[in-house]
Amino acid sequence: MHRARLRRAAALAAPLLAACASPLPEYARPVAEYRGAPPSQDADMIPYRAVERGDFLSPTPPPHLAAVADKLCAATCAQIVLDDVPVTITALAPGGSQFEARPDRIHFRALMDRRCSWWREGPCAQPAEYVLQHEQIHFALVELEARRLNLRSDELADRVQARGRSPEEASARSRERLEAILRDSSDAILEGHTRFDEDTSLGYRPERQQDWYERTMRELAEAAAGAS
Repeated sequence: MHRARLRRAAALAAPLLAACASPLPEYARPVAEYRGAPPSQDADMIPYRAVERGDFLSPTPPPHLAAVADKLCAATCAQIVLDDVPVTITALAPGGSQFEARPDRIHFRALMDRRCSWWREGPCAQPAEYVLQHEQIHFALVELEARRLNLRSDELADRVQARGRSPEEASARSRERLEAILRDSSDAILEGHTRFDEDTSLGYRPERQQDWYERTMRELAEAAAGAS
């Protein structure tokens, strides 16, 4: 038996990026994508917390929104990060002809990239406090998905366990299975963000957005309680 790390799983460290804007015409729908690379070195990442106006440091919106910046109020770039994954590799057959790789720990975190997140200078069609709450909910939805994944950590470790004819092959197959899970999470995040924006971004709907805020905060608390 020996130890390894899914170091390319660090390349899964920024698998999901959601750029979320308000209001929500077709061009400003949330975008979620899998990324097989860690955050760039110039990123300014913060863990989940209450966001402030000063957290939106980018002078320009994300590139896919640049052409319609005059129609938007803000954009939040939030990611689910997979921490470096230690792996135990076990020889299953004499002579080293069969190996099994199983992650010892799978843990996810939600991070906001402040240098990617943008707030339009000047007047906006919606009050600043409404926009800030809107972006807070987007960040919270990413955190909620990270917590839900962590609640399934043991199950996910079982699912990504893999065998191969060498330690490298076993690790590669385990990594591929983990990447598939992260792509599924990307789809789940996109669906949640889209429903939220469709419900709150077409105009000024403070009561509806407050309902989303309260429900999301409650679900975050429930996920935290389930992890304790």
